[in-house]
Amino acid sequence: MANYTKTTDFAAKDTLAGGDTNKVIRGAEFETEFDAIATAVATKSNTAGPTFTGTSTFANLTGTGTINFSGATVSNLGTVTTANLDGGTIDGTVVGGASAAAGSFTTLSASGTLSLGGVAVTSTAAELNILDGVTSTAAELNILDGKSFVDEDDLSSNSATGIPSQQSVKAYVDSQTGLGGATLAGLADTNVTSPADAALLFYDTGTSKWIDNVVSGDVTIADTGVAAIGSGVIVNADVNASAAIDVSKTALVAGTGITLSTNTLNVDAAQTQITSVGTLSSLSVSGTLTLGGANITSTAAELNILDGVTSTAAELNILDGVTSTAAELNILDGVTSTAAELNILDGVTSTAAELNILDGVTSTTAELNILDGVTSTAAELNILDGVTSTASELNLVDGSSANTVVNSKAVIYGSSGEVTATQVDITGRGDLRLQDSAGGQYVGLQAPATVSSSFVLSLPAADGSANQMLKTDGSGNLSFTTVASGGLAHLSTVTASGASTVDIETTLDATYDAYKLIVTDYTAATDGQQVQILMKIGGSYLTAGYHHASITDDVNQGGRADRSGSKYGETGGGYIMMGLSYGNDAHATANFVIDIYNPADTAIAHIIRYEGTYFEDDNDIHVLQGCGANNTTGALTGLRIKAGSGNISGRFRLYGITNG
Repeated sequence: MANYTKTTDFAAKDTLAGGDTNKVIRGAEFETEFDAIATAVATKSNTAGPTFTGTSTFANLTGTGTINFSGATVSNLGTVTTANLDGGTIDGTVVGGASAAAGSFTTLSASGTLSLGGVAVTSTAAELNILDGVTSTAAELNILDGKSFVDEDDLSSNSATGIPSQQSVKAYVDSQTGLGGATLAGLADTNVTSPADAALLFYDTGTSKWIDNVVSGDVTIADTGVAAIGSGVIVNADVNASAAIDVSKTALVAGTGITLSTNTLNVDAAQTQITSVGTLSSLSVSGTLTLGGANITSTAAELNILDGVTSTAAELNILDGVTSTAAELNILDGVTSTAAELNILDGVTSTAAELNILDGVTSTTAELNILDGVTSTAAELNILDGVTSTASELNLVDGSSANTVVNSKAVIYGSSGEVTATQVDITGRGDLRLQDSAGGQYVGLQAPATVSSSFVLSLPAADGSANQMLKTDGSGNLSFTTVASGGLAHLSTVTASGASTVDIETTLDATYDAYKLIVTDYTAATDGQQVQILMKIGGSYLTAGYHHASITDDVNQGGRADRSGSKYGETGGGYIMMGLSYGNDAHATANFVIDIYNPADTAIAHIIRYEGTYFEDDNDIHVLQGCGANNTTGALTGLRIKAGSGNISGRFRLYGITNG
């Protein structure tokens, strides 16, 4: 349905000035307005008893009378709070009439009988509400399905589905445990006849029951749990060999030659009837001790020397037949070595002369046995005391020769520290350092970071003459040669590409009286810029106090006879200017030479001289020469080349002119 919307503002026309054509109301404007009104009227319904055709959509529909949807399809009613059909039908089913209809309901109220599956529900609401809150699953509730309760004191039916009552369970348990199992006598397999103190239960295989009896005989048990063994019951075989038995509990009694004191048995040595004894843990002799019929005259202190000795009988028997005198044996009298120290000699095969070398040696037996037959003194042998080197490490010296390198052996220097070898490899770009006499400073030789192919330089067979230098023949053979007088010595090369400045500072010193800077392929990035030169004096490049003069000759237009030239000079400027402005044409280039005189002289004002050529794309050729200086005195240590503006490129090579 369309609403009417006005398209022409007639009231606005009244405000227009007279003579304004828009003030006139045109027929077309009337036509547009009437057409819009007709369209709106044709699509609207009457307020009283309207009839709708097609599809209608309502945001809210309120009916106080009867709403008839006969023959219409209602697609979506939304939420209907209350619908009273009063015996009407839905899809042909009577609702609210005599016949029941199926449906889904939020709340269902039955004023009569509620039937489920054709069966009337007779339970009350209170009975049904018992299930409210039950969380058991259907499977868990179905456990009771088919079960029945039984009331049997003897549980004789033995049913797999019956659930016994509490009274039945109690009666059955009482019958099986003797009225509730309150006493042992009530158990079916127990026969307690006369309970008494300390009685125990024993199983009787004859009756297959547990019977009570009191323990008697050699062992008795009180009701406190304490067991007692009768007198005279324990025999010798029953005593453990490690058991400690008080002497008072034995049959030993004091008598002639025997006394008892607590647990100590003392035997008088005068009892000659004692001919043999077993193993004694302690033997006290107040008189003379005789072994094998011979009296022992050694003192206890002398015998105690053997305390801790581990030598075997066979080793001790070595002394059997020794003819040494008492005086010779008495050499050991007063020895303070411990048993462990004396045992070091156990098994040693060295002679007496060899052993005497060991006086004061602290080495072990294993270390000393290496020395069997060695003639070194104790002081020499003691050098090994505490050495921790392994055999393989010590063997590195075996076969080494002083002053000579032996493969796979340690290096032993000669008496003056010299070493002879056929080849020495210094890896990882290490230094060969030749130290001075004090050993602090050195001259080092080092390989370059990368060597494309190995080569050997062979030194000359003899020393050269004064002022000669080494040269190579290209095959690794070096020789001394005389440098021609006045020759050029190349010192450095700087290749610039788009640089703002080029500084020449390497080796400008007193080595040479004069230097020559050769500049080739010079180009400027910015057109029409002069070459400017600054001097480095006193550690910085000067920007004032310059004087310069230049002369240029020009040949124009492809070499015709036309010739023009110019002269230029300036004092007190900020730089030395080479008298041309250089262009940046595609093929424009300049080449020139700068001579530098006595740069190390600190008493003069330094002067430089230059000359060169310049070619432009328009076939102009320029020749220039000139000179420049600065008032400041001091050593000249660098030259800076730059353009008036922009970057420069070219190759700058510095040479020293040999003094001669």
